[in-house]
Amino acid sequence: MVITFVRPLAGPLPLHSVRSREGGRTRPPAALPFHRRAAAPLVPATAASVRPRCSLAIPVAERAALLDAIAAVGPDRGIFGVESATRSRIDALAAALEAATPTAAPVEHLSDLVDGRWRLLYTTLTILGRRRSQLSLSTAAKSGFVTLGELYQNVAVADAVAESVVQFRVLGRVEGAFSITATYTPLSGTRVGVAATGSTLEPPGLAKMLGDNVGLLTQIFDPTGWLDITYLDDAYRLGRDGKGRLFVLEKVAAEGGIGVEDTEGA
Repeated sequence: MVITFVRPLAGPLPLHSVRSREGGRTRPPAALPFHRRAAAPLVPATAASVRPRCSLAIPVAERAALLDAIAAVGPDRGIFGVESATRSRIDALAAALEAATPTAAPVEHLSDLVDGRWRLLYTTLTILGRRRSQLSLSTAAKSGFVTLGELYQNVAVADAVAESVVQFRVLGRVEGAFSITATYTPLSGTRVGVAATGSTLEPPGLAKMLGDNVGLLTQIFDPTGWLDITYLDDAYRLGRDGKGRLFVLEKVAAEGGIGVEDTEGA
């Protein structure tokens, strides 16, 4: 999702051929490889298992104000757009929190603060108009065939790998997960460079149902580029990518495995 840092692409990132379980047909080959993994059920996450690893001077009032404003946005998390006044207010509250960050050089604290599993609360990365219609995504205001579930980012600092996971449900019955794995490289005390290394769709049979939309998902959520970590404490993280898009995430587990979805908090 998460975490999601995107640079402009020349076109959709293609995917390697995917063999469906129904009929053994193979789609044409392309670029990013698929790796098989178990799809995760859409179960609400909780931060109860996250334990602080260091003492930080957390700006409680600023953080609470931003979280309250985000909660009012609703379950779409900003992905399908918000009113301009709401977006401006959230951006101003985010900027106030960023100015009070207790972690001046977050890249120096990846192991003790960033390592783990994060859930997306709000973003200005949007899926609107033709893209939303093409993916047939349900929103709070309009129904569709595909309903987004949680969006996570699993960060494995020991391997310098991050995995963004988008959970969804098709026709209200079939649960699936699309993920993109990327490596990251520290560029400064606040910035990391990111390069996508592979993508995953589960269950594989959904590739036949989604067709070319798999490539569109890859283009939307491809994390290649750079990300500034603009706020960091032991429970929340804010980031802005090369396109200026904002991401607000909540830590839900101190450790998050890459390519393996757990059933609790997934």
